[in-house]
Amino acid sequence: MKRAKLAVAIAAITFLVLAGATSASAFWSASANVVSTVKVASLADSCSSVTSVQNASFELPVITQSWIYIPNGGVPGWVSTDPSGIEIWQSGFNGVVAPVGNQFVELNATTNGTLSQSIASTPGQILQWSLLHRGRAGVDTMQLLIGSSASNLVAIRTISDGTSAWGRYSGAYVVPAGQTSTYLAFRAISTATGDLSVGNFMDDVSFGSGPCLTAASTVSNLTTPGSTVYHTGDLVQYSTQVANIGSALSYKSTLSAPLPSSLTYKAGSLKIDGASESDAAGDDLAEYTAGSGGTGTIAARLGLNATAAAGGTIAQGSSTTVTFQAVVAGAVGAVIHYTPTANYVSGLASQWVATSVVAADVPISVVAGADVGMTAATPSPATITAGVTTPSTWSFTARNNDGSAIATSVVVHVTTPTGYVSTTAPAITGGAACTITSTTTADCTIGSLAAGVSKIITMHGYAAAGTPPGALSIVATVTSTSGDSVASNDSATGTATVVADTTPPGNVTNLAASGTTGSQTTLTWTAPTDNAGVTGYDIYRGGVLIASVANVTTFTNTLLTPSTTYTYTVKAKDAAGNVSALFSNTATVKTSATFTSGVYYRVSYPGDTWCIGTSASPAVTGSALQLAACDTTSSQKWDFLSSLNGVNPPAGNFLMAPDILNTTLGWDVIGASNVNGAKVDVTTVTGMAQEWKPVADAGGTFHFINRNSAKCLDVNGNLPSAGLQLQQVTCNGSAAQSFTLTGVAP
Repeated sequence: MKRAKLAVAIAAITFLVLAGATSASAFWSASANVVSTVKVASLADSCSSVTSVQNASFELPVITQSWIYIPNGGVPGWVSTDPSGIEIWQSGFNGVVAPVGNQFVELNATTNGTLSQSIASTPGQILQWSLLHRGRAGVDTMQLLIGSSASNLVAIRTISDGTSAWGRYSGAYVVPAGQTSTYLAFRAISTATGDLSVGNFMDDVSFGSGPCLTAASTVSNLTTPGSTVYHTGDLVQYSTQVANIGSALSYKSTLSAPLPSSLTYKAGSLKIDGASESDAAGDDLAEYTAGSGGTGTIAARLGLNATAAAGGTIAQGSSTTVTFQAVVAGAVGAVIHYTPTANYVSGLASQWVATSVVAADVPISVVAGADVGMTAATPSPATITAGVTTPSTWSFTARNNDGSAIATSVVVHVTTPTGYVSTTAPAITGGAACTITSTTTADCTIGSLAAGVSKIITMHGYAAAGTPPGALSIVATVTSTSGDSVASNDSATGTATVVADTTPPGNVTNLAASGTTGSQTTLTWTAPTDNAGVTGYDIYRGGVLIASVANVTTFTNTLLTPSTTYTYTVKAKDAAGNVSALFSNTATVKTSATFTSGVYYRVSYPGDTWCIGTSASPAVTGSALQLAACDTTSSQKWDFLSSLNGVNPPAGNFLMAPDILNTTLGWDVIGASNVNGAKVDVTTVTGMAQEWKPVADAGGTFHFINRNSAKCLDVNGNLPSAGLQLQQVTCNGSAAQSFTLTGVAP
């Protein structure tokens, strides 16, 4: 388990280097005592005889209360001169958080006691010490002592701290000649309150031969989990654990892992303790750098406070793990070696060169595996027209090309392009249907494939309408868990050529009209044939396109004018935009002379230039019936009603109501209703003066006769202008009394 460490300020210790990189002589001074110069081994030698204290952060025994006195013998490794024993606190009690682990010790149990532990030592050995200290109620003071026995201790350092933070203290001690046991002791000196039971917290004590990193690697087969057999093409994962089994923090901790050309690094797979690192240099804690000839190197900076530029610290008793993935690229018979190196230095001896630890090799041997491969036949037919639903046939062959090995867990992955429409899903000849995994992919599970044996995958489909001309390619890729010695033949592509649809639909026949009324008629026809299929029709009236419909064979034309002759023709079209070469036969209808309530008309003069509307919009009682430039507003829409406000005109006569919800208004002659030139407005319907009879003229127009006066609606002087109010004049058949009706939606 990785142990979090506080950032520390290492106490200054002076070393005088007297030898080379592999050995050093040094002297160390503390207080008034000077230890004689002693020949010591290199830092690397500290791993061969690791010495360290027990229970460095006082995690044993695990206490269940906030604090407790534990008698001597109850705290592994430690003894105290305090008569109450050793006082252990839980992290968080009284707001004090343990800097390491979940427990820490209070040196002042009930007295200014001394807490100590002894370790085995070798004369001439450098022992490094470190601890964390904090005051309880203010500034507390203690001493660190080292000696050959509990009764022969020398004061090394006096330490004082307040309550704002834990202070880190460290140093080194050269074991004198003849000293095979060395005692480390901590003695309480004073407390902020003067109370001998309140003061001097300690945690994370280290004393021993210094940091010692070890590195151990494992390799696993991800292509065939659990297998110890490796083939070319297998995906493998390497994992290297770097652990500190020493007695102090390792500094500048790094890992360097060279990869041979027989391993192809998998991009994006690099992790430290499960957290992903990018492959690029300089942006996080690790990177992969490609070398020459297919080689490469993984570099990682490890531990607490590691950066993109330098390694961090790994605490004693903790570890960190680097993992990555690679593809086996070596030839059959090759042995692939992996020997990463961990590097670190002692934080207490920064002048010494970095110590290197080479992890034991985890070699893997590449054995023979099957060579699965794919081939594709030319689609039949190979040229297809977009939108034509006659399918082409694609076939792919998966084969084990190896002469001896069996291919296992063989799967063919089929990918289709946009525009391809499947009529039958891929299937294995003589086997099961494939599994559709998405709208464009399918997996065909073959299973085992003996040496020299093939399986055929067949599928049928066509190019959808609108698919652009060019290649339409389907790709089949084969995989196997038994390895693949030749990766270059794993995919095959079947390609058909898509051509544009240039064939128009046939001509529409049997166009006929039925159900004709004064306002609508229904057309029907017989659908023509088309190579890709008809997708819709264009409806023409009088040679003008009036509507486009989907693939149906009927259309109802509404909003027609009574007593009017209409001619219709129809053309078919397909998805490619091709249109019938000729119009259909012509269907001619004449609407009846009846008007239908609820069908609105625009009344215009002459032609469709000036329209009859009201001076107020919406109309109110007394609004003048006048001319205005034609538009789509409701003030120019009129409903021919056969009943309104209790008035029921005789057959052929109507009440001309404006497009207003729940209206009671209609056209009305003002004042002397029998006088030529009397003006027309819109008034509440009460009787005959508001009843009008529309009569069809020979030219397709209509004149309106007032039932009360028997006179016709008239445009004064045949000179239309904006705001000109309509009048009644004796019917004379003149153009001033001829109006055009156009059906409009309400």
